[in-house]
Amino acid sequence: MSKESHALLEEITQYTNDELARVTKHYDATEEFPTEYVDYFFKCDIFRLLLSQESETEDFYTFIKVIQIVSKQFPSLASILLTQVFKLIS
Repeated sequence: MSKESHALLEEITQYTNDELARVTKHYDATEEFPTEYVDYFFKCDIFRLLLSQESETEDFYTFIKVIQIVSKQFPSLASILLTQVFKLIS
């Protein structure tokens, strides 16, 4: 795994454990759209991992690991992130 991928996964893990774990119950209970948190992942540019001309197997693996990390604390946000990929590629 590249240093860049490793650093991204470390950042996502930290953010998920510190921030997302704290707000999950609120969003699940209210069914509000977590705009602030979706925006964070767009700013992290995780979607470039799949949409870049230079995307490779490691990029796909890193993206899937991001989704896996997020889904452990905030499953509905992980689902939203997956649907955003399909919007971007269509």
